[in-house]
Amino acid sequence: MIKTDYQGYIDIQAWEFALIPIYLLAIFMITSRIKNRRIKKNPEYKYYLFGLYAKIIGGLMFGMVYIFYYGGGDTVSYYESGRAMVNMFYTDPWNFLRIEFSAADPELWNLFTYETGNIVDWFYADPRSLMVVRLISPIMIFAFRSYFLTTILVSWITYEGLWRLYLMFVRYYPHLMRPLAVAVLFMPSTVFWGSGIMKDPFTMAATGLYVSLVDQVLVRRNFTFRGVVMAIVVAALLISLKPYIFMLLFPGTLYWVFNARIQRIRNALVKFVVLPVVFVGLTVLSVSVLDALGGALGKFSLNEALQTASITSTYLRSELAGGNSFNIGEFEPTWTGVLGKFVPATMAGMFRPYIWDVKNVMMLISAIENTFLLFMALRLLWRTKLIRLGSALFRDPLVAFCVLFTVCFGFMIGITTSNFGSLVRFKIPMLPFFMAGIFIALNMYALPRGKKAVARSRRPMPGPRPIIAGP
Repeated sequence: MIKTDYQGYIDIQAWEFALIPIYLLAIFMITSRIKNRRIKKNPEYKYYLFGLYAKIIGGLMFGMVYIFYYGGGDTVSYYESGRAMVNMFYTDPWNFLRIEFSAADPELWNLFTYETGNIVDWFYADPRSLMVVRLISPIMIFAFRSYFLTTILVSWITYEGLWRLYLMFVRYYPHLMRPLAVAVLFMPSTVFWGSGIMKDPFTMAATGLYVSLVDQVLVRRNFTFRGVVMAIVVAALLISLKPYIFMLLFPGTLYWVFNARIQRIRNALVKFVVLPVVFVGLTVLSVSVLDALGGALGKFSLNEALQTASITSTYLRSELAGGNSFNIGEFEPTWTGVLGKFVPATMAGMFRPYIWDVKNVMMLISAIENTFLLFMALRLLWRTKLIRLGSALFRDPLVAFCVLFTVCFGFMIGITTSNFGSLVRFKIPMLPFFMAGIFIALNMYALPRGKKAVARSRRPMPGPRPIIAGP
């Protein structure tokens, strides 16, 4: 039994630590078999186990930091809520299924007893937090209600989304196998914040799966019933967890798909005429779809997004956020007011906390990573002289999507999040695309020894090669 500062006692016993090596060994045996079966045709599988165990270790470190250093947090609340669900499963399986698949209802809330424990009340009242509890509950059954065993299984299961995203990038750029592994699998924030018992591992997995499925179904036109159904399910999962991610992914991936079509047109005049028309059409289509999803998006719908941004930013700057905040200035909840903060908000979302913002060890780690991100971004701007960057983006639809999504995502979290603790977590969905886009663009403008930068993008980019999608 470990006493936390906010959630009381969390039941962690010696047998859990004894089972950790057994679980890790079982996972190693299963994943090693997958790797050995695939690596002969797909050499990128040499990173498969390294990425998986980095994620598992990151999840265990995340749990230890929050339990032993911070003395609690949302991860413990999710665990306590999931344990109540598992207790309900052993006590009354039928009612467990009702709670798992029915809408939140006070009648179902009253089914919990002193023996089962309760879902944390504000989690039960919030559909997005309740979805996380519903996702981890079945996993906890196989983990015998153990916090750290559940962490291992969650990290393993959610690794699939990141791995499929990595395979998608390698399909287009097999010569960048190693840097793409760094971008997608090994960024410190992704490894740490994107693992463990939280909402973020599931949103990261859903983001990776959604993008890889869009590539499969729409870009490469491998139109299968399974692929379409999976894309719809993953999109629904994203909307149910963090709808703002889907709001940015949907128009970004649409632009990627149609830009890839336009790049196949050889006539420059036709391209010049078609591109503006497609851009306007995509804007109208994106707005129409997102407006139709207004009910599912809730406070992130197009009608309420600006007000939500203003309220959220003001709240996170308040003393309720613990004073660990930054300020990009006040703004009115209008398009003019929000866009007026584009530069400071985007810089904050992409690169803060800076070194001089550091107040504790966790912020220091994030600041070092952000310094690296800023260095790589400046290096790309210097290498391309900014002017040639535009041509690189136009010639490569996937790089254009990565940059578009990164900038829009950075602006969105910068304008809505003024607390560093939230910022470092919220930004992780953009990190794989940020770093992958930079590595690919830098490769386009490789600098031969003793010569000026050469725009490799002028040569035809290698087309997607056949690859096994994943285990």
